[in-house]
Amino acid sequence: MSQRREFVDRPDAGSNDRLKNAVEREKAHYDEHRRYLLHFLEMDKTAFDRWLIRQILRTWDRQIAFIRSEWIRDRVVLEVGCGNPRVLFLFREMGAREAIGIDLSQKFVETGLKQKRTYVHTRSPAVRPEAIRLIYGDVNSSITDGLAVDTIACFQALHHIDLAAFVDTCRRLLTRRGYVIISDPVGDHPLRGLGNLIGRMSGLLSPNERAISPGRVMSAFADGGFETVEFRSLNPTLEIYFQLTELLTPLSGRLAFYAKLPMALLRPLETALENTLLKLFPRLGWRYFAVFRKED
Repeated sequence: MSQRREFVDRPDAGSNDRLKNAVEREKAHYDEHRRYLLHFLEMDKTAFDRWLIRQILRTWDRQIAFIRSEWIRDRVVLEVGCGNPRVLFLFREMGAREAIGIDLSQKFVETGLKQKRTYVHTRSPAVRPEAIRLIYGDVNSSITDGLAVDTIACFQALHHIDLAAFVDTCRRLLTRRGYVIISDPVGDHPLRGLGNLIGRMSGLLSPNERAISPGRVMSAFADGGFETVEFRSLNPTLEIYFQLTELLTPLSGRLAFYAKLPMALLRPLETALENTLLKLFPRLGWRYFAVFRKED
């Protein structure tokens, strides 16, 4: 099966100018290679490097640990804001009938297609470009007209997207009893302002993105005819540390990479906090994991 790529560069006739401009700014931001957060995936030169990458991704890809096989197996899965399409390769290994990715930036996506191997959480799925389908454009535009999927995943990308339009898009694209799987920053975290400052200093955050509170996201999906299947608060400390190490990237990408070593040592503490503190105070998680099901 050959890899299929689609690109439509036309706005809907009635699109709001502000939203169109925001989409264009997002695309421009992620077309710049220096902005790529996952640059450390390319530093897998030694066995130690590969081990450290997996340890870092146990935090960055934390949501993968909670994805149930029935949400993926034998289903058509769409990842919104797929970026480096490594998770699409994982979905195929998990048994997805078809794995489709959509992203604004073709340049961003193609960085992941150039690698001989990739990493997701603790796994190393094969890079098989012919096994996935890629669409370049805005998920909330007419580019997705006629598309029907069983599961929509959106990992660390919802805060780049207009929420109300996205809920409508999910309702439009999903088949009966389809799922939406989201992992995104907690917008009302007490230190979110500091995190945004660090992100802007390091060049990781685009001018547009704004983290949304999980409560607002759940309300939007409830109003759109979805029920909440699962909710978890994640990553109370290590993702903040991750962002701090990224301040070293302008000096040396490899220095920033090795500075992440303590993440491997502190992972057991992070898990313990998720299972205790975050159950009582979910706002203290840096990120959340939520699953919604389309009601009949």
